[in-house]
Amino acid sequence: MKRGREAWRVAQPAVAPERWVFVDETWASTNMARTHGRCPVGERLVMAVPHGHWKTTTFVAALRADGLIAAAPTARGCRWRWIRTNRLAQSA
Repeated sequence: MKRGREAWRVAQPAVAPERWVFVDETWASTNMARTHGRCPVGERLVMAVPHGHWKTTTFVAALRADGLIAAAPTARGCRWRWIRTNRLAQSA
């Protein structure tokens, strides 16, 4: 494993930056709603938040030096199998 990493590090400068593709993942969930807030002293804070329907949305994107080349939202967590199946990084 160590030799493989060293070989990859040595070969990196030879690879053109235009060929690099970075796959990035981020997420948001409805249970991220604030549990505390601010209001004037003596007043009650009233605001809407989602209750009981905890959902997660995952957003996966493939990026190159010249910009975003592919993007895909999914309603659940993301695994590499999903990325390979949907060919996100190969869609450019």
